[in-house]
Amino acid sequence: MNLNLPSEKVLWILQRASAVLNLAIIVYIFFSLNVSNLLDHSLTQLWLEQNFNKLILFILFFSLGLHASLGISVIIHDYIHENKIKNIVLLGKNLFIILFWSFVGISLYFI
Repeated sequence: MNLNLPSEKVLWILQRASAVLNLAIIVYIFFSLNVSNLLDHSLTQLWLEQNFNKLILFILFFSLGLHASLGISVIIHDYIHENKIKNIVLLGKNLFIILFWSFVGISLYFI
């Protein structure tokens, strides 16, 4: 079964790009939260309620999910050789990632 997947080089570049994006966003969040007083619940909640920060958090969690998904896919392809089991594990991984992204989106919407 040929699914016309992107080449390994494209996936490798995508995983490295998501790692750099994750690092940049985590550094922004660290310095942004370091400026505010994290011991004050109302200030932290105000930081979370800003639309720009919600967007940054959504991008971070989307990128983290993508990065994890790509890494786990490589492990699955390297160590599981029976196609039927490989497809079932990949389907489970993809469903988990979709549920993760849905949960993150809904959670950030209700903040």
